[in-house]
Amino acid sequence: MSGASWSKPGLYLLILLASLLVLGVACGTSDTPVPEATTAPEATPAPAATSPPAAATEAPASATTAPQATAASTTATPIAAPAATRPPRVTTGSGPTGTLNIGFKEIGPYTGHPSKTSWPQYGVVQLAAFEGLFGRDSEGTFWPKLVESWSVDDDQLTWTFKLEEGVQFHDDWGEMTADDAIWSVQEFAAEGSFSGGVAQIRRLWLNPEGHVRALDKYTIEVNTGVPGWDMLTWINSPAASGTWVISKKQVEELGPDEANVRAAGTGPWRMVDNVTDDFWHFEGLADHWRKPPEFSELYFRVIPEEATRIANFQTGNIDIFAASPDSIPTLAEIPETRFMSQAGSSESHLGIYGMWHEYVGTDKEREGWDPEAPYISPTADTTTEEWERARKVREAMGIAIDREKLVRELLRGEGAPLSMWGWASFDHRADPDWVWDYDPERAKQLLAEAGYPDGFDVEITPSIRGAPAEVEACEAVADMWQDVGINARLQRIPFNTLVEGQFARTNTGITCHAAQPLVEPLVLYGFMYDPIGSWSAGNDHPYLTERLHQASVTFDTDERWALQLEMAHWIWDNSFDIGLYSVNNIYPLGPKIDSWEDHLETGDPRRLSALEFAPRRK
Repeated sequence: MSGASWSKPGLYLLILLASLLVLGVACGTSDTPVPEATTAPEATPAPAATSPPAAATEAPASATTAPQATAASTTATPIAAPAATRPPRVTTGSGPTGTLNIGFKEIGPYTGHPSKTSWPQYGVVQLAAFEGLFGRDSEGTFWPKLVESWSVDDDQLTWTFKLEEGVQFHDDWGEMTADDAIWSVQEFAAEGSFSGGVAQIRRLWLNPEGHVRALDKYTIEVNTGVPGWDMLTWINSPAASGTWVISKKQVEELGPDEANVRAAGTGPWRMVDNVTDDFWHFEGLADHWRKPPEFSELYFRVIPEEATRIANFQTGNIDIFAASPDSIPTLAEIPETRFMSQAGSSESHLGIYGMWHEYVGTDKEREGWDPEAPYISPTADTTTEEWERARKVREAMGIAIDREKLVRELLRGEGAPLSMWGWASFDHRADPDWVWDYDPERAKQLLAEAGYPDGFDVEITPSIRGAPAEVEACEAVADMWQDVGINARLQRIPFNTLVEGQFARTNTGITCHAAQPLVEPLVLYGFMYDPIGSWSAGNDHPYLTERLHQASVTFDTDERWALQLEMAHWIWDNSFDIGLYSVNNIYPLGPKIDSWEDHLETGDPRRLSALEFAPRRK
């Protein structure tokens, strides 16, 4: 594989050729059919657009320079303190009008049942038709969404949530009640659920030592049985493992399977129709209880290739998408383009799969347990020669990567090198010695010491979910490993295929994976290393399991952070995980819309959020 393969030198040529194809296409008025979405050469065709772009109302303005993303605070809200206050209800004056078109790499089939919604749609479905009990604002603070007020008793066990009254489900399925909210949250922890928070929701909402009950039609009491400092983390949306509320009555009357594809939520947008791998179509609700959208229609359009998304943005077939950083100069040349940014939207690492040390030798041993891999020790004993040999291989893999080059050439400076996954927002707490120094010669020496002077073969797979440069970074890592003798074979598969093995713990090899910043590293560690969790980042170890479960019930902030640092030092000392970089999201804005950066939520900043606040450009 050539070292230049991941730098995509032909991208601008593709875009130029795609633009030439549409020189004769004029923008229509609001009553004019839109031409089919433009296809860039050698790129996957975009679906035909079914709603028109707004006509320009003034001469093209100069393109706006792409801004530097502004960092947002990710400080966790003290659990016993009031959350941020919900913004007052906003009306749109004349009501929703016009159509907002958003381009996505992949969204999957439309579903909404809490225990039946898989990936990639799990992350996308939260953006329009559904709402959670809480949100997480642009400053990283939890705020009550479907909840009107809440409190936690001095025992740190009993939580009381008072719901908003009068909130209606879509399609005349009635008023949202405490029964709907309780049922929905607990369904996310049902057997077979694809939520990454299954273990945590079971600990908080299904703990046999506690209880959950409706005190009245609008009030929920949750006794967690054990202290649960992270309660709000698992009942907010949108989020990577967000929970939303749907109509329990609808599921009971239609059945789970039919309700899954017609799920009635409470969000500002109502699902109208959809075609898998083509589009999702919503209508804006002028009478929404919290915030009516400014646009009357919303389309999520599946356009897998970056060059094709740019061509469709240029012709007005889509109004916004998450752009790859190396596309920003081209997009800035398109007249009337403005930009919206969200800093630190994701953190990328290399997931080392097959390193599941828990349950080895028992009837629970993981199918993907892979002790023959050079980077995996056949024993969990960190004092053995076998462990040290595997640790040296993992260290070699880490220092063979030039993170500065990844940030400079792939991210165009819109990011920063990352040594420890989950710690990008916590530099003030992190150990300054956690740094992967780029040293390919030292990497070769470590491989030789571990018994692999000629390297070894390994598969490396990108998690394709829409993060900037996620595939290109995986290609670059493979090339850099090739330079030290590691023969990395890039495997590109749909995320819904990859994620099945992540849940089942059957995957092996290495995965390039991006996660959103979380309120504390402990939350990410719960995903990564908890052997009873639903999703896994590829590895676990008894040392981490013990401390993870201790920290999860530690309400005292200082004590909890001390445990997190203890785990992080062990992870670093044993090269148990390999961080890559953090990255900012940059969104080009077409001539119909303006920025709503101040309203973007941080529950999952990898994706656009708060679409109800997207303003029409004046």
